[in-house]
Amino acid sequence: MRDFRAAQVAKAFRRAAAPSGAHFWGCSCGAPNFDASETFPDAVAGVALIPYATPFQIEILDYNHFQSPAVLRYSFSAQQFLSGGWRLQAAYVGARGNHLYRGYEANLYPIPVEQPDGSLYFPPNSGPINPSFGAIAVTTTDAQSFYNAMQISAAWTGLRSVSAQANYTYSKSVDDASSASTGTGGLRFSF
Repeated sequence: MRDFRAAQVAKAFRRAAAPSGAHFWGCSCGAPNFDASETFPDAVAGVALIPYATPFQIEILDYNHFQSPAVLRYSFSAQQFLSGGWRLQAAYVGARGNHLYRGYEANLYPIPVEQPDGSLYFPPNSGPINPSFGAIAVTTTDAQSFYNAMQISAAWTGLRSVSAQANYTYSKSVDDASSASTGTGGLRFSF
């Protein structure tokens, strides 16, 4: 009986709060009947009253532009057998990472002033964008990585199972963020 009554109350609340058929948690009330200022005081203003208080640090995850990280790996190789027991091999190996995690500090520079010629001017000693916060660490998925390599291998097999092999790899790796740390002691992702 109690569950039935709770279901009726929830149904009535949905009809009253969202007459258009929208979900009740997606609607907002025009005139709230609860004043939370006495129960939950303003924490930011409270910290400002503490002498020698450390400014807050904010961790932000960019939900609006968040995408699943992806890595594409590809390779191509060619092998040629030569006379005298020699084998030569050349290979190209590559990888590309898209939408990788990147963390950065968003509260470093002041808001720029646009000059008449359209250039941006950052006033010296004007402080961060929001001095109320010590750090604003943002984590987003806009980093990329690139890896390209050429691998060369030569092998020789002689008499009585004697063999020799030589390998050489020339590679280059470029990325936007070598680690997923925000740099301010914030979110860390291990893969």
